[in-house]
Amino acid sequence: MEMFKKYMPQISLGAGILVLLCLFLPTISIRTTTGDYEFLGMFVAFGSNSTEFKFQMNFVLLLAFLLPIIAGLIHFFTKNHPKKLLFQYISVTLFVVGGILFFSSPALFQALTGQVFIDNAANLYTANYGFGAILSGVFSILTALTSVMTALVVE
Repeated sequence: MEMFKKYMPQISLGAGILVLLCLFLPTISIRTTTGDYEFLGMFVAFGSNSTEFKFQMNFVLLLAFLLPIIAGLIHFFTKNHPKKLLFQYISVTLFVVGGILFFSSPALFQALTGQVFIDNAANLYTANYGFGAILSGVFSILTALTSVMTALVVE
């Protein structure tokens, strides 16, 4: 267990990087009367202004992608700090908040993005989870749980 505790900052940073890489996976899928569509995390976070799809940037989902990498960086760069336990709990909190945001991503997409224009026509839609949102939420929550577990292990 001590060896696992030794490498937990690297694991946290790796999980943050994996969540950031999930920007390139389908994060939200929507169903409209014209068909089903999937959007990559980068389009969901930064918005899309292509000829086929148009919708606005979603700052909360952008924050959801950034919180785990920030948490991993905090945990990694403060591993030798005198108050490393405090920084580890801050990192855990950021991972948990990021995971909660990922698991509420369909509701956040519908509420904050607003209308989705497909072929220059506003469409009513129903948002659902994509593989990237589920994977990112699981990475975030599992990293938070393992980080808490290693924080509670007495040296």
